[in-house]
Amino acid sequence: MLRSLFDVALQLAQSTRPQDGSTAAYILRFLLRLPSFGAVLQTYSLSKSSAAEDDDDDDDDDDTEAEDSCYRCLCLLLQLLQRQLDVATVNLLEASGLSVSCNGE
Repeated sequence: MLRSLFDVALQLAQSTRPQDGSTAAYILRFLLRLPSFGAVLQTYSLSKSSAAEDDDDDDDDDDTEAEDSCYRCLCLLLQLLQRQLDVATVNLLEASGLSVSCNGE
């Protein structure tokens, strides 16, 4: 359930509508306060450049776990935004999610 809610938040965060971005922010704020959300975030892969690997500090403090979850979430959002920017530089219509049909359907 948390994963599907997070997926919805990610979709809303990528929207060009301001109200969707605000809704995504509220959902993410809610999810980041849940202790079990860290496990959901770990299922998403981050690129090596955006996520630094920790050196097994064995510091399982609640604050550290919350900060790690927040950091992973922000890195994932930045990655998604970078992909959108990359697509936008190639094709603006594709970046906006529009599909243009050549035969007028």
